Amino acid sequence: MDSEMIPDDPPIRQRLKAVHLLDVNSGHADVAETGEPIVILSLGHRNEVEQPIMLNLKDAKRLARGILRALSDHGDPVAEDVAERLLTCEWQATVPHEHMNEPSIIPQKKRTVPLRNLLEGLPLLGVKLSVRHNPGHEPEAAGIYGGYSKGRKQYLLMRFIEKRPHDSVVHHLVAKIGTKSTIIIAPSAHDEKLPAQDWQRFIELPEGAAFRLGRIQWTKTGEKKLRQLLSGRVFDAR
Repeated sequence: MDSEMIPDDPPIRQRLKAVHLLDVNSGHADVAETGEPIVILSLGHRNEVEQPIMLNLKDAKRLARGILRALSDHGDPVAEDVAERLLTCEWQATVPHEHMNEPSIIPQKKRTVPLRNLLEGLPLLGVKLSVRHNPGHEPEAAGIYGGYSKGRKQYLLMRFIEKRPHDSVVHHLVAKIGTKSTIIIAPSAHDEKLPAQDWQRFIELPEGAAFRLGRIQWTKTGEKKLRQLLSGRVFDAR
C-alpha cells in the first residue's frame, strides 16, 4: 500500500439521498434456513418504507467496518476502540484490493540498502514518547520520527529499544495515541499505517502536507504540535 501526496483541493459537493435506518436483520437468500446467509437492511425515505436491501456476509462486514471507521473519524470512542482491538484479520481483509495498492505520485527512490539499515539512518525529532509497557514498570523513552493525523486520530512513527537479558532489539513501529493516555502499538487498521518503506519519503514532506493511504487523506503533524501532545505525559501501551 503506497502513500500518495495530493493537492489541497476543496471538497466536491455531492447530492445525497437521506434515508432512515429502520431495522437490520439476519436471513437466508432463496431458501429459508438453508440458503446463503445474508443481512437485510430496512430503510425509510420521506415517511415511506423503501425496498429492503440484501447484503452477503462479505459486503455486510465491509459495511460494518466502514461504519466503525466513520464513527471513529467523528470521535466516537467506542467505535475507535472496537476498530482497533477487536477486528480480526478476516475482517481487515474485506477492504477491496483495488484500494490497497493505489499508485504513488511521491517520487520513489530506489533502495540500495536493507530497509532496517535505512530506517536506522532516518533522523529523529527532538521529542520523546514516554511509554510504560507493563503496569507498575518504569516508563521508557521512545524516539519519534514524525506523526500524522486525521480529525482526532493521531499516529506516530516511533523507534523503541527492547531490552533483553543478554541483548537488545530495535523496533520501528507505527503507534496510535488512544484515549486516557494510552498508546496502541502496531494498531490493526492496516490501511491507516504508513508502510516502513515510505517513512523516508514521509519525513521529507513539509509539515502540514497532505497525503493518502488507500482512500483516507492524512496530514503530517508538525514537531511543535507533537511536543505539545507528548511532553510531560506517560502513555500506557496496549
